[in-house]
Amino acid sequence: MAEKGFRLPERTLTLRFEGTDFDGAMVRCNRSVSVGTVERIEELAAAAKRGDSQPGDSKLLYDIIGTEVIHEWNILDKSGKKIPADKDGVRKVDSEFFNLVVTHWTENVGNVAAPLEDKSSNGSSPVSLLEGMEKYSESPASPVGTDG
Repeated sequence: MAEKGFRLPERTLTLRFEGTDFDGAMVRCNRSVSVGTVERIEELAAAAKRGDSQPGDSKLLYDIIGTEVIHEWNILDKSGKKIPADKDGVRKVDSEFFNLVVTHWTENVGNVAAPLEDKSSNGSSPVSLLEGMEKYSESPASPVGTDG
């Protein structure tokens, strides 16, 4: 029997990179992450800013972002094949693009210190944000609703 109570909604944040080197890219991110996950990302970001990251910190950050933050994206590899929106896929995208995703996600999830520079190589301010609430089916790439 299911417990009675309130189930928190899944909230998402959609990043669009219009007017930048990444114009046309879209990333749908989870805003409903646990406090523990946000704390861990904040710790990793702060260590990177201080220059005292430990071996394995980057791998941990990629894993967290790929498994708990990114739900879906429209990113293709050089041959035109879709890169999976998961912990393996984040290792295949352009590092500047990954940095923008992390920076803008952290800026919109609370008081997490953004770890990286938020300008594209053309100097523009890169991301428009569309916030929304969505319920996802078992497949994170299959939204039931849309956020704009």
